[in-house]
Amino acid sequence: MKFLLIGDIHFRNESPLSRKDDIVEVFKDKFKQLSNIIKKEKIDYVLTVGDIFDKSVSNVSTIDLADELLSSL
Repeated sequence: MKFLLIGDIHFRNESPLSRKDDIVEVFKDKFKQLSNIIKKEKIDYVLTVGDIFDKSVSNVSTIDLADELLSSL
């Protein structure tokens, strides 16, 4: 049985001022990479620890993004 441990995702749907890239596109790319690792390594379970969201109260679009990407795994 194989596990993949990920953490401190800090989902958000707006890039911080200090970032020049589109954070949503970065999240999508990183989760595509994770999906490839899961398939290649035949991972059975993905566990997440740490902060899933960037703020204690997130808006609907951020929750939808998290749902879409986590479900894709």
